[in-house]
Amino acid sequence: MTMARIDINHILLLRPVGSRYGAPLGRRNVLGEPSPLYLQRVRFVDGDYAPDGTYWGGGGAPLWCAFTPDLSTEVYVRARSRAEAFEAVKAECPEATLFRAP
Repeated sequence: MTMARIDINHILLLRPVGSRYGAPLGRRNVLGEPSPLYLQRVRFVDGDYAPDGTYWGGGGAPLWCAFTPDLSTEVYVRARSRAEAFEAVKAECPEATLFRAP
């Protein structure tokens, strides 16, 4: 039996955002239970849009999301590396720990 991989990009694709006035700018952080969190890079589609259609603006460091599987916590940060992203997440959610990457 294989375990399904939790992937923020797939999750976002299944939760499209929309507005009759255009794409929303970014997402608010949701701070529920702080740990343990998955930390994954959000892959942009069409330049600066996340898979859900959210616009994140041009340039800057890659976008990362730290999240719980039930999405009770979602923290979005810009960082050049995974380690830098985790430090930015800890600034938002000091008690956060990460799931060990498979």
